[in-house]
Amino acid sequence: MELKRLRINDVCEMTKLSRTTIYDRMRAGQFPQSHKDGHCSLWWYHEVQAYLADKLTQQQSA
Repeated sequence: MELKRLRINDVCEMTKLSRTTIYDRMRAGQFPQSHKDGHCSLWWYHEVQAYLADKLTQQQSA
């Protein structure tokens, strides 16, 4: 199984969050950390999916 990596535009589209919000939440420890590949920041698809699943679970139990 190949692990898929996402660029910031993909992460924004997937989460419906702005770039600024994503980076702010990363700094606060509330969003998966990016990984550098040269000059590009990348996120693992499965980590972003887990973040979204956790947010959905939190909303449903509130």
